[in-house]
Amino acid sequence: MSAHDEQCTTTMKEETLGQNEKLFRALIEHSSDLIVLVDAEGIITYVSPSVRRILGYSPEEVLGKHAFTMVHPGDLPIVQDALDDLRQSPGKAGQAEYRLCCREGGVRWFEATTTNLLAEPGVAAIVGNFHDITERKGAEEERTYLLAREQNALSLVQAERQRLYDLFMQAPAIIGITRGPRHIIELVNPCCLQILGNRSAADFIGKPCAEVMPELVGQGLIAIMDQVYRSGETYLGNNVPVFLDVQGRGRLEEHIFNFVYQPSRNVGGKIEGILIHGFEVTEQVHSCKALDQFFTLSLDMLCIIDFNGYFQKVNPAFEKILGYAPAELCAHPVSYWLHAEDKERTTNEMQKLKNGVPTRYFENRYRTKDGTYKWLAWTAIPSLEDQVMYAVARDITKQKREDQLKDEFIGMASHELKTPITSLKGFNQILLRRLNKQEDLLSVEYLLKMEKQVNRLAKVVNDLLDISKIQTGKLNYQEEHFDLSQLVQEIVEIFQASTFSHWLLIEEAMNTPVVGDRDRLGQVFINLLTNAIKYSPQADKVCIRVVRDQKQGVVSVQDFGKGIAKEHHDKVFERFYQISSPGEQPFSGLGIGLYLSREIIRRHAGKIWVKSSKGSGSTFFFSLPLSEEAPGSV
Repeated sequence: MSAHDEQCTTTMKEETLGQNEKLFRALIEHSSDLIVLVDAEGIITYVSPSVRRILGYSPEEVLGKHAFTMVHPGDLPIVQDALDDLRQSPGKAGQAEYRLCCREGGVRWFEATTTNLLAEPGVAAIVGNFHDITERKGAEEERTYLLAREQNALSLVQAERQRLYDLFMQAPAIIGITRGPRHIIELVNPCCLQILGNRSAADFIGKPCAEVMPELVGQGLIAIMDQVYRSGETYLGNNVPVFLDVQGRGRLEEHIFNFVYQPSRNVGGKIEGILIHGFEVTEQVHSCKALDQFFTLSLDMLCIIDFNGYFQKVNPAFEKILGYAPAELCAHPVSYWLHAEDKERTTNEMQKLKNGVPTRYFENRYRTKDGTYKWLAWTAIPSLEDQVMYAVARDITKQKREDQLKDEFIGMASHELKTPITSLKGFNQILLRRLNKQEDLLSVEYLLKMEKQVNRLAKVVNDLLDISKIQTGKLNYQEEHFDLSQLVQEIVEIFQASTFSHWLLIEEAMNTPVVGDRDRLGQVFINLLTNAIKYSPQADKVCIRVVRDQKQGVVSVQDFGKGIAKEHHDKVFERFYQISSPGEQPFSGLGIGLYLSREIIRRHAGKIWVKSSKGSGSTFFFSLPLSEEAPGSV
């Protein structure tokens, strides 16, 4: 080849190379990817114009800067390691995914393909092609997030299913789950297995109910399950007797259940099975039957009254005593059957029951079928949870008539005795004067003893007259303002003058203004003082206190005698009640002093009570409302 030809060939090669270089540059400058060239020090020596569109920088802003300034700080270690590795291997290419920072502060993800062309003449750079994968990364992150959410939701569902399963298995109730129209058993809990004779769950799981418990078919329970599965309506069974082959030997035993057949549905709302939930109530039902028999056979009047004041249930004794059928009694409120004079008292007592206060003893009159009235004595307790009262009544009409006859006799006898006693006292006084003049000291001594007994008899007669007046509501009271402590001190002084066996010690006497009948309240204190001396013959003192307790004035009389057992504390205030203990000599008396005291204190809106125990003496208390006015102001 001649020199000219060689020159032509060289020229053609240079032209071709120039054209290729122009084409390559055109491809780079119009590429959708970002092309970057960096030198051995990591300085950017070239960046394609797409940097403006992708990252927001102009090429001039990027040229001359270190490539690491554009890398997201979180990815910088990865890029540094990759670049160091690439520098050591000429011609080596590598790939990595990392973020580059945009001019406006955002970031974009890129898939970077870098090649070490530092040793290539005319290039002498590390060439990087950056393909924007931000959208792909976002989609991947979204998928990852959704997958994590799905996994989390699945975990929660599985945890909830496990929790529900654990609840089913630990529940003290019968729980079972069936699937499909043949009622294939999917779950049966230990409580159910125990009722079925402690059989294994494997005997039931995966098998139709009718197959493993064929005895249910003839009892209509499988038919009920069919109906629930078809209709989707829940079935409630209450006190249903079910005969089960518990031992699996063909021997049926009666069990009584309260249960629910609840259709279960899938996500689409289609019925796919039945949830069975129930309790065995065999013992409770049998116990209720026993209670019903007791309720029916009781000679006392037993009933349940709701908080609205209506009978809910009455036993046959009501019809026997009042003459009304249960339906008649339950059709009207309790007040309908009451004597007009007892309605307000009964309403107040029922209100106490509604507030949770039991009724220990209460009397009222009920109208009978023939129009007469019978006295009933009641004891009742409330059930605030059920909003009812459980009550027992007893017919005390005969007792009331006997008490009335007794009261009439006592009243008549007391009146008849009062005149001769007055005469006895008068003649006794005449004889005392005459014999004193005659200085017949022995006869005077006898007459003084007789006078003491006549006074004692007079007191008994007066007490009996007071009881008669209390029963008929004719015991009169004269109200006045006075100081209770002053009254107590006056009575103690009088008593001490004639009492030589005991010291009467007033340990405390606060100013205690009250309103009431001074003589009647003095009678109460005298009764307590007399009893304290009488029932502590071996002691030598009685302690008295008058104190104020909030809005009450309280008087206490403490003796140091034998004491009173707790079972007598309420009864000692009953009429004619006397304490009798085996092996002990009874004290004389009619048992009317404390009864009179209680009635007088009640009339004054006060309370009377005792604190005592056997062998340690007794302290009797009574309290009265304090008066707002000073004594003597009225």
